[in-house]
Amino acid sequence: MTSRERYVVLKGSNAAGLGDRLLALCSALAYAKLTGRTLVIDWRDGLYGQVGQDAFSSALRLVNVKHSVEIPKGITIAPPLWRDKLDFTFSELVSHYEPQHPWDRNAAHTLYSIDQGNLDYQEDIVVIWDYEQFDKMVPALRKHLRRPCATIYELRNQLLREHLRPTPPLQNRIDRAIHEIQTPAIGLHVRATQEGMSRYVDVAIFEHFLEALSQRRAYASIFLASDNIEIVERLQQNFSVTTTQKWYPAAWEPMHLSDKRPDKTENLLEAMTDIYLLASCQTILYSLCSSFGHAASLLSECSEDEVYLLENLPYCRTWKAYRQRKLKNRLRRYLNRLLRRAN
Repeated sequence: MTSRERYVVLKGSNAAGLGDRLLALCSALAYAKLTGRTLVIDWRDGLYGQVGQDAFSSALRLVNVKHSVEIPKGITIAPPLWRDKLDFTFSELVSHYEPQHPWDRNAAHTLYSIDQGNLDYQEDIVVIWDYEQFDKMVPALRKHLRRPCATIYELRNQLLREHLRPTPPLQNRIDRAIHEIQTPAIGLHVRATQEGMSRYVDVAIFEHFLEALSQRRAYASIFLASDNIEIVERLQQNFSVTTTQKWYPAAWEPMHLSDKRPDKTENLLEAMTDIYLLASCQTILYSLCSSFGHAASLLSECSEDEVYLLENLPYCRTWKAYRQRKLKNRLRRYLNRLLRRAN
């Protein structure tokens, strides 16, 4: 390593699941390509393996982009809170600086991630953990990729499909599973946990969609990825549904946060298998609350016309409940900030 090498380090964010991490990877890939920096992915936070284990490399690899698996040290860093603490996990850093404060995602963008619209940082290392700033890079990315009219979906799709690959063992697992799915196939991701809006997911909407789509087009099979065994069993009662063999948590418990997972690395491999199987389908349906489903669509060859959001389907009541919950959460965070300032 020379002093002139520059890096963008992607940190696994605060208990974020696989979908969020793949969307953040899109942002890190875009920033690395636009700035010529070497990309380092740090998923050593213990969510998908032991703390310190390189979880990313156990399932995935990067191609056609300059990257490294070594965490660089002893170089100038932005944001400055990461200085001398680049070996910290994201959660450890937040706990170090804000041990008593409630989680504030908007503030964390400023404190722990660079402004991704600024492509001129002079520091040798810049750190990214989030995916919400991707739109700041869209104008430069369109020019860089020579796609002046590309949508955000199309840009993310190109980044993941060009630069992300399964490891050979994972690819073998995916190939075996895909062989069992007849094509053309409908892919569904039904996220149903106590996180976010997922409690409000109305499975009947998925059922109506399957009935309507089956009438419009002859599909050979339906592939279902879900973190809720009750949902799987319900849909299997009414439709010919294919799923992968995997471990499930108790109903409504977030799979990636369960302390009952028998093997965290296996959990990652199972999840990535589901994502690539969804991506192999000719039509994909998921809820807006599912970054997992969105990440699968970004790895697929589906056009945006063949990717359906549950909230855009007729008679869907989940979106109203979601907006009400989000409004309450924003109000709570605003009041917490006011109280902190008052103290």
